Amino acid sequence: QTIALSELAGAYNALGYENDGSYVSAAITFTLDAAGKMTAGADCQPMETNTCEAWASNEMATFTAHAEGGFDATDANGTMRAFAFRSADGKVSLFMHHADGFFVASKQEALPLPVAGNARSWWDMTFNPMGTTGPITNGAMEVVAVDAANKSYTRRVPNGDIQTMSFDTPRPGMSYRAANSTVTSAGAATTHPGIVSMAVPGTGLSVVSFLQPAGPVYAFSMNKP
Repeated sequence: QTIALSELAGAYNALGYENDGSYVSAAITFTLDAAGKMTAGADCQPMETNTCEAWASNEMATFTAHAEGGFDATDANGTMRAFAFRSADGKVSLFMHHADGFFVASKQEALPLPVAGNARSWWDMTFNPMGTTGPITNGAMEVVAVDAANKSYTRRVPNGDIQTMSFDTPRPGMSYRAANSTVTSAGAATTHPGIVSMAVPGTGLSVVSFLQPAGPVYAFSMNKP
Protein backbone atom coordinates (compact mmCIF):
# COMPACT_ATOMS: atom_id res chain seq x y z
CA GLN A 1 0.00 0.00 0.00
CA THR A 2 1.05 3.55 -0.67
CA ILE A 3 -0.28 5.77 2.12
CA ALA A 4 0.30 9.51 2.12
CA LEU A 5 1.47 11.28 5.26
CA SER A 6 -1.73 13.33 5.26
CA GLU A 7 -3.82 10.14 5.59
CA LEU A 8 -2.38 9.59 9.07
CA ALA A 9 -4.21 12.65 10.42
CA GLY A 10 -6.57 11.91 13.32
CA ALA A 11 -6.86 10.96 16.98
CA TYR A 12 -5.56 7.50 17.90
CA ASN A 13 -5.77 4.93 20.66
CA ALA A 14 -2.72 2.71 21.05
CA LEU A 15 -1.92 -0.35 23.13
CA GLY A 16 1.68 -1.44 23.46
CA TYR A 17 4.13 -3.94 24.92
CA GLU A 18 7.29 -2.34 26.32
CA ASN A 19 10.34 -3.20 28.39
CA ASP A 20 10.24 -1.28 31.68
CA GLY A 21 12.62 -3.54 33.56
CA SER A 22 10.19 -6.31 32.67
CA TYR A 23 7.72 -6.18 29.81
CA VAL A 24 4.40 -4.48 30.57
CA SER A 25 1.34 -3.29 28.70
CA ALA A 26 1.01 0.41 27.99
CA ALA A 27 -1.83 2.61 26.74
CA ILE A 28 -1.39 5.96 25.01
CA THR A 29 -3.39 8.40 22.95
CA PHE A 30 -2.09 10.81 20.34
CA THR A 31 -3.30 13.11 17.59
CA LEU A 32 -1.56 13.71 14.26
CA ASP A 33 -2.15 16.60 11.90
CA ALA A 34 -2.01 16.37 8.11
CA ALA A 35 1.71 17.24 8.12
CA GLY A 36 2.53 14.28 10.39
CA LYS A 37 3.09 16.35 13.54
CA MET A 38 1.70 15.18 16.87
CA THR A 39 -0.48 17.93 18.28
CA ALA A 40 -1.41 15.98 21.44
CA GLY A 41 -0.22 12.87 23.23
CA ALA A 42 -0.62 11.24 26.63
CA ASP A 43 0.11 8.14 28.71
CA CYS A 44 -3.07 6.58 30.12
CA GLN A 45 -2.94 4.84 33.51
CA PRO A 46 -4.77 2.94 34.85
CA MET A 47 -5.36 1.56 31.37
CA GLU A 48 -9.06 0.91 31.96
CA THR A 49 -9.70 4.61 32.69
CA ASN A 50 -9.55 7.78 30.64
CA THR A 51 -7.04 9.26 33.10
CA CYS A 52 -4.19 10.37 30.86
CA GLU A 53 -1.05 12.43 31.54
CA ALA A 54 -0.14 14.77 28.70
CA TRP A 55 3.31 14.58 27.15
CA ALA A 56 5.77 17.45 27.12
CA SER A 57 6.13 19.31 23.84
CA ASN A 58 9.50 17.70 23.07
CA GLU A 59 7.90 14.26 23.38
CA MET A 60 5.53 15.00 20.50
CA ALA A 61 6.85 13.06 17.52
CA THR A 62 6.94 14.20 13.92
CA PHE A 63 6.22 11.54 11.29
CA THR A 64 8.13 11.65 8.00
CA ALA A 65 8.12 9.27 5.04
CA HIS A 66 10.92 6.69 5.07
CA ALA A 67 12.77 6.02 1.81
CA GLU A 68 12.28 2.25 2.17
CA GLY A 69 8.58 2.48 3.02
CA GLY A 70 6.59 3.35 6.07
CA PHE A 71 7.42 6.31 8.28
CA ASP A 72 9.90 7.53 10.86
CA ALA A 73 8.46 9.05 14.05
CA THR A 74 11.04 11.28 15.70
CA ASP A 75 10.94 13.05 19.06
CA ALA A 76 13.47 14.08 21.73
CA ASN A 77 14.02 10.45 22.69
CA GLY A 78 14.94 9.26 19.20
CA THR A 79 13.25 7.71 16.18
CA MET A 80 10.91 4.75 15.90
CA ARG A 81 9.63 3.07 12.75
CA ALA A 82 5.94 3.16 11.89
CA PHE A 83 3.96 1.30 9.25
CA ALA A 84 0.44 2.23 8.22
CA PHE A 85 -2.35 -0.03 6.99
CA ARG A 86 -5.48 1.14 5.18
CA SER A 87 -8.55 -1.12 5.34
CA ALA A 88 -10.85 -1.66 2.36
CA ASP A 89 -13.19 1.01 3.73
CA GLY A 90 -10.37 3.52 4.13
CA LYS A 91 -9.61 3.27 7.87
CA VAL A 92 -5.94 3.78 8.72
CA SER A 93 -4.07 2.05 11.56
CA LEU A 94 -0.42 2.22 12.62
CA PHE A 95 2.10 -0.41 13.72
CA MET A 96 5.04 1.22 15.51
CA HIS A 97 8.18 -0.31 17.00
CA HIS A 98 11.25 0.91 18.88
CA ALA A 99 14.19 -0.66 20.71
CA ASP A 100 12.14 -1.58 23.79
CA GLY A 101 8.82 -2.70 22.34
CA PHE A 102 5.96 -1.81 20.04
CA PHE A 103 2.54 -0.16 19.80
CA VAL A 104 -0.50 -0.86 17.66
CA ALA A 105 -2.68 2.21 17.04
CA SER A 106 -6.16 2.70 15.57
CA LYS A 107 -8.10 5.89 15.09
CA GLN A 108 -10.68 6.68 17.74
CA GLU A 109 -14.09 5.79 16.34
CA ALA A 110 -17.26 4.46 17.97
CA LEU A 111 -17.61 0.69 17.72
CA PRO A 112 -20.58 -0.86 15.91
CA LEU A 113 -23.30 -2.26 18.15
CA PRO A 114 -22.86 -6.02 18.72
CA VAL A 115 -25.74 -8.24 17.56
CA ALA A 116 -27.26 -10.84 19.89
CA GLY A 117 -26.68 -14.35 18.52
CA ASN A 118 -23.56 -13.46 16.55
CA ALA A 119 -20.64 -15.81 17.14
CA ARG A 120 -16.91 -15.44 16.62
CA SER A 121 -13.86 -17.67 17.02
CA TRP A 122 -10.21 -16.69 17.06
CA TRP A 123 -6.60 -17.57 17.78
CA ASP A 124 -4.75 -15.93 20.72
CA MET A 125 -1.03 -15.42 21.23
CA THR A 126 -0.01 -13.98 24.59
CA PHE A 127 3.10 -11.99 25.54
CA ASN A 128 4.71 -12.38 28.98
CA PRO A 129 6.68 -10.02 31.27
CA MET A 130 9.88 -11.92 30.38
CA GLY A 131 9.64 -10.87 26.73
CA THR A 132 8.46 -14.28 25.53
CA THR A 133 5.23 -15.54 24.00
CA GLY A 134 2.92 -18.35 25.06
CA PRO A 135 1.49 -21.06 22.79
CA ILE A 136 -1.22 -20.14 20.30
CA THR A 137 -4.63 -21.02 21.76
CA ASN A 138 -8.21 -21.05 20.50
CA GLY A 139 -11.03 -18.78 21.64
CA ALA A 140 -14.71 -18.43 20.82
CA MET A 141 -17.82 -16.62 22.02
CA GLU A 142 -21.47 -15.94 21.23
CA VAL A 143 -23.18 -12.63 21.98
CA VAL A 144 -26.00 -13.29 24.45
CA ALA A 145 -27.55 -9.85 25.03
CA VAL A 146 -26.80 -6.21 24.20
CA ASP A 147 -27.44 -3.17 26.41
CA ALA A 148 -27.17 -0.32 23.91
CA ALA A 149 -28.02 2.37 26.45
CA ASN A 150 -25.10 1.41 28.71
CA LYS A 151 -22.79 0.36 25.86
CA SER A 152 -22.26 -3.17 27.13
CA TYR A 153 -23.02 -6.73 26.10
CA THR A 154 -22.75 -10.22 27.53
CA ARG A 155 -21.11 -13.10 25.71
CA ARG A 156 -20.94 -16.84 26.35
CA VAL A 157 -17.63 -18.67 25.96
CA PRO A 158 -17.32 -22.42 25.27
CA ASN A 159 -17.14 -23.49 28.94
CA GLY A 160 -20.46 -21.74 29.54
CA ASP A 161 -19.09 -18.74 31.43
CA ILE A 162 -20.82 -15.42 30.81
CA GLN A 163 -18.56 -12.41 30.32
CA THR A 164 -19.65 -8.76 30.38
CA MET A 165 -17.89 -6.43 27.95
CA SER A 166 -18.17 -2.64 27.82
CA PHE A 167 -17.58 -1.05 24.43
CA ASP A 168 -16.21 2.42 23.63
CA THR A 169 -14.57 2.21 27.07
CA PRO A 170 -12.25 3.74 28.16
CA ARG A 171 -12.24 5.62 24.82
CA PRO A 172 -14.11 5.27 21.51
CA GLY A 173 -12.94 2.18 19.64
CA MET A 174 -11.88 0.23 22.75
CA SER A 175 -13.51 -2.51 24.85
CA TYR A 176 -13.16 -3.35 28.53
CA ARG A 177 -13.87 -6.35 30.74
CA ALA A 178 -13.62 -5.71 34.47
CA ALA A 179 -11.61 -8.05 36.69
CA ASN A 180 -13.63 -10.85 38.31
CA SER A 181 -16.81 -9.83 36.43
CA THR A 182 -17.37 -13.18 34.69
CA VAL A 183 -19.86 -15.67 36.12
CA THR A 184 -20.30 -19.37 35.44
CA SER A 185 -23.40 -20.79 33.78
CA ALA A 186 -24.67 -21.43 37.34
CA GLY A 187 -24.11 -17.79 38.29
CA ALA A 188 -21.02 -18.35 40.46
CA ALA A 189 -18.27 -15.73 40.57
CA THR A 190 -14.90 -16.35 38.92
CA THR A 191 -11.45 -14.84 39.39
CA HIS A 192 -9.62 -13.34 36.42
CA PRO A 193 -7.76 -10.16 35.40
CA GLY A 194 -9.40 -7.26 33.65
CA ILE A 195 -8.64 -6.58 30.00
CA VAL A 196 -8.69 -3.64 27.62
CA SER A 197 -8.85 -4.50 23.92
CA MET A 198 -8.81 -2.68 20.60
CA ALA A 199 -9.66 -3.94 17.13
CA VAL A 200 -7.54 -3.05 14.10
CA PRO A 201 -10.06 -2.24 11.34
CA GLY A 202 -10.05 -4.45 8.27
CA THR A 203 -7.53 -7.00 9.59
CA GLY A 204 -9.43 -9.34 11.92
CA LEU A 205 -6.75 -8.52 14.51
CA SER A 206 -7.40 -7.22 18.02
CA VAL A 207 -4.74 -6.32 20.56
CA VAL A 208 -5.41 -6.99 24.23
CA SER A 209 -3.82 -5.58 27.39
CA PHE A 210 -4.18 -7.64 30.56
CA LEU A 211 -4.59 -5.52 33.68
CA GLN A 212 -2.26 -7.55 35.90
CA PRO A 213 1.44 -7.35 36.88
CA ALA A 214 2.17 -11.07 36.39
CA GLY A 215 1.19 -13.74 33.88
CA PRO A 216 0.35 -12.69 30.32
CA VAL A 217 0.33 -8.91 29.95
CA TYR A 218 -0.51 -8.51 26.24
CA ALA A 219 -2.03 -10.56 23.41
CA PHE A 220 -2.74 -10.66 19.72
CA SER A 221 -6.20 -12.07 18.94
CA MET A 222 -6.85 -12.99 15.30
CA ASN A 223 -10.31 -13.89 14.00
CA LYS A 224 -10.62 -17.27 12.34
CA PRO A 225 -12.01 -17.33 8.78
